[in-house]
Amino acid sequence: MKAFSVFVLIIATFGMPSFASAHTQRATPYTSEVPSHGGGCRKSSPPGQCCHAGSEPYHCH
Repeated sequence: MKAFSVFVLIIATFGMPSFASAHTQRATPYTSEVPSHGGGCRKSSPPGQCCHAGSEPYHCH
C-alpha cells in the first residue's frame, strides 16, 4: 500500500501543471534602436540630438 501511495504521488506531481509555469515570462523583442541620449549626451538634449559641452562650447549634433 505504501508503494502504491508513493506511485500515485509521483504520477500526480508530474501529471498536473505546476503553478510556477502558469505565469510564463514573455521575451522582449530585440530592437536595434539607439537610445537618443547615450553616453556623454545631456538628458535635456532634444530627441534625436546629442548635446554636450566637453572641452568645446556647448553644441548639439
